[in-house]
Amino acid sequence: MLIETVFAAVLLSQATAPSQAGAEPGSAVRNVRDLPWLRMPPVEYPERALSQGVGRGVAVLACSVAAEGALADCRIVDESPAGMGFGQAALAGARRARLDSARWSEPGVTFRIGFAGVDLSN
Repeated sequence: MLIETVFAAVLLSQATAPSQAGAEPGSAVRNVRDLPWLRMPPVEYPERALSQGVGRGVAVLACSVAAEGALADCRIVDESPAGMGFGQAALAGARRARLDSARWSEPGVTFRIGFAGVDLSN
C-alpha cells in the first residue's frame, strides 16, 4: 500500500530563533509574520531536509531594503539545523518578497522564517 506524504513549508509565527550571531549591530531579529509585507517571501521546504526526515527548521536573514521595498543583499545570518537548506530556501523566497515601503522606513531588516514539515496523509 502506497502512503503518500506531502510536506509543505509553513511560516511559523512562534518559531524558535537560532542564535543572532552575525546579525547587524542593533538590529532586532523579527518574525517574518510581524513585518509589513506587500508580498511575503514564498518559501519551499528544502529537499535536503525533506529527504533526511528533518521535520522543522529556522533561517535568519539580514537584508537591505530598497526604496520600493524590495529586499537586497540578503545573507544568511543563521540556520538550524545547519546544512539542511533552510537558509538557501529563505534566500530564494526573499528574492521575490517586497516590504510595504509606506510602512517600513528602516534601511535594513533582519528576520526569521520558520519551516515545518506537514504530513497530509492522515
